[in-house]
Amino acid sequence: MGEYGANASPATDGVWHGLTVTGLPPSQIVARPGERVTVTGATTEAAYVLKVARTDATGAALVRTDKPEAFTVSGNVVLGDAENIVFEAVNVPRAIKPISGDYGFQWDFREVFEDEYPDGWMEVNPWS
Repeated sequence: MGEYGANASPATDGVWHGLTVTGLPPSQIVARPGERVTVTGATTEAAYVLKVARTDATGAALVRTDKPEAFTVSGNVVLGDAENIVFEAVNVPRAIKPISGDYGFQWDFREVFEDEYPDGWMEVNPWS
């Protein structure tokens, strides 16, 4: 959250596990569903946000997550953290352009994991 030094501690929201985050700007939306939240203390734990989280007048917010067990760490928090996911092209479409009219390509992908490949892989960021 930029210049804010946000900290988090484990919390529950009904049956959901989450975090109480403090040190944020007051009265603002700070997390949206699908965003990743990461807490770093003695270890690092991460989860995905399930519900819009807004801060109160003091800059504190309860962030509900999809984590199946309770968080066990308190510390620095990053809301909207990035995650790298690797996909494999299941098929590569043929690039056939008609004489007239619109055209498109249908790509099919599947998510792959490093432990599925005995030699692993080296991740390359094509955008850097």
